Amino acid sequence: MTENETGQLANPNAKRTGGKTALLEAITAVAATADAATVLTKLAETMAKAIDATSAYILDWHPQTGRSTVLAEYFSPDASEAEKISDLGATYDIYKLQGNDHPLFDNAQPYTVQREGFDRYQWQRDHLEEYGAQSSMHVPLIVRGNVIGYAELWESRYQREFTPAEIELCQGIALQAALAIDSIQRYKLESRRRQAAESVQEVAHILATTLDLDELLGRIIDSVRLYLSNVQSYGLSILEREDQYLRVRASWAEQPEFNLYPLGSGVWVEETLVSRMILDSKELLVVTDLREAPFINKRTKYFVEKGLRSILYVPLMAHDQVLGIFYINVWNQPRFFTQEEIAFCQSVANHAAIAIENANLFAAQRRQVRLLQVLQQVGSLLTTSLSPDDVFEKIFDLLAQITQYDAVSIMLLNEQARTLTLAASRGLGEMGLVQSFIGENTDHILWKIPTPPGWRVISDTTDDPSWVYIPGGMNTSSWIGAIMRVKDRRIGILNVDSLTAGLYDEEMAQMVAVFANQAAVAIENARLYEETRQQAEELSILHQLGQVTAVTLDIDTLLEKTTELIAAKFYPNLFAFILFDADLQTFHVHPSARGVPDSFIGRATPVRKNSIVRRVLETGEPYWTNDIRKDEYYVEVDPLTRSEIMVPLPMRGSIIGVLNVESPEVNAFSERDINFLTTLAANVTAVI
Repeated sequence: MTENETGQLANPNAKRTGGKTALLEAITAVAATADAATVLTKLAETMAKAIDATSAYILDWHPQTGRSTVLAEYFSPDASEAEKISDLGATYDIYKLQGNDHPLFDNAQPYTVQREGFDRYQWQRDHLEEYGAQSSMHVPLIVRGNVIGYAELWESRYQREFTPAEIELCQGIALQAALAIDSIQRYKLESRRRQAAESVQEVAHILATTLDLDELLGRIIDSVRLYLSNVQSYGLSILEREDQYLRVRASWAEQPEFNLYPLGSGVWVEETLVSRMILDSKELLVVTDLREAPFINKRTKYFVEKGLRSILYVPLMAHDQVLGIFYINVWNQPRFFTQEEIAFCQSVANHAAIAIENANLFAAQRRQVRLLQVLQQVGSLLTTSLSPDDVFEKIFDLLAQITQYDAVSIMLLNEQARTLTLAASRGLGEMGLVQSFIGENTDHILWKIPTPPGWRVISDTTDDPSWVYIPGGMNTSSWIGAIMRVKDRRIGILNVDSLTAGLYDEEMAQMVAVFANQAAVAIENARLYEETRQQAEELSILHQLGQVTAVTLDIDTLLEKTTELIAAKFYPNLFAFILFDADLQTFHVHPSARGVPDSFIGRATPVRKNSIVRRVLETGEPYWTNDIRKDEYYVEVDPLTRSEIMVPLPMRGSIIGVLNVESPEVNAFSERDINFLTTLAANVTAVI
């Protein structure tokens, strides 16, 4: 037995007296008004001196995380140099070091560790050896039956067996340390609760002072930052594009590399496992250490390898519907979120959801008001005398006030012929190719829009098997099509195209459909006005033609004057009188023709068997084709021609020729043209 050990046994009365004094000092220290760190340091010193240990430490304990942090330490003059290296503030993961099998926390009993021992605490023996200590005693700090920390007493001078009296004395002092830590934790908890309440109140105040959603969400993030510590990035993402896309509307990051998704960016829900889990379950998700998460996928693994450790994701809920996600990311070191912190984040998320819902309602109201204003402006077109082309341009301008688009087009429908014609467009692409596609795919285009409801939205054309890209057109990514109706009669289709996938949703499609029907009335009104105006012009021209015939009986002069009066105004592409020779087997194009190649003028051309000329000659009836590519009788003269009308020139029971007009547009002519040209032909042959 060493001299020091003999001295310990020689004077038990002195020991008891010293123990009482040490305990009194401990009680006095806790009752003092000094700050927490000073109190715990004093208790560590008192404990070490009471049993003549070379050093003492006081640590807290968090069973949720299995971590302990050194709160206070004391080194006696006899401590070894290695032992005197400060451990203050160091955190130990007890579960990783020891597992869940730990007597200090299992049965809340003190225990000792010998550096040269053979017990189960190998990591603690290694720890003693690292810092030059021989023995250690571990005493739990217990409050209301719960272990909230522990004290460690080290001996570095020799291997020591701590006596029952020493252990009992340390337990008494440990109780005072437990009370001090409990008081500190209660104070911190109450302070945190007050801070949380103030932060939530601040968030509520923000809701009442601004309607700008981006500003509001940014200020919410700032409030959370003031409350939570040891967090490297925050963000608020809102669902868009029929709840398939999450866009970041507010974010903060300590460093750029901690920001998974920069402000304004987004991600498809199907691409992120964590967000998909939140949206499916409508429950928050907290993971203390992602390295131990069982559900990690390739994307999450990538961020974990970059240093992402802990996450707290909270759904933004309103009326049992998820509007978005509030997320917190912790990097480099795992972080445990307390129940109070989680409750605070849920409260903040609820307020954010209210803000988003209010903003959505306000935005929807503004859109409705804007729609009504635009519809009024469309309605005002009914009182104007604009041409159809001018009306189309006005409609496109007004539509831009309702929704964004990269291209817009109006196709007019001939219900009887079941053909669509591209009447007007903006930003669509190569018009000739587009028009050809429309003429060849009328049935598909009409089928694509169901009735009811008379509109359809394709948020992402790459995901829709029915979508067909138009040759020469733009690479549409998002599309709205709406039937245009007048008095329950289809007159056409309004197409709205965007290069941005997911831009349009059902709400926007419904607004476009309402707009389309109002625009249809304006278009029909302009068409009727144009038709009336053109009829008046036609009558005027027929009157002028009558005046011409009154002063000349020369056929060439008559045909030339007739062509001058009509071709440029009504049929600028091709207008020609074609006269048959006496045998009716050949014909020649009169020199008055407009738009006919010079090589055809005046020369005798055989009448082919399967030709439009032969059909008119044999039937004596006008012939009208709105798409010559589908007509078996058409004989090409101009490769650009798409529509043609040919009416006979009858005289005394025979056909002396035909009047021919052509256009490079599909569906360029109507019944009105047939009637006018038939009347014109009759007037001309009457003079002849």
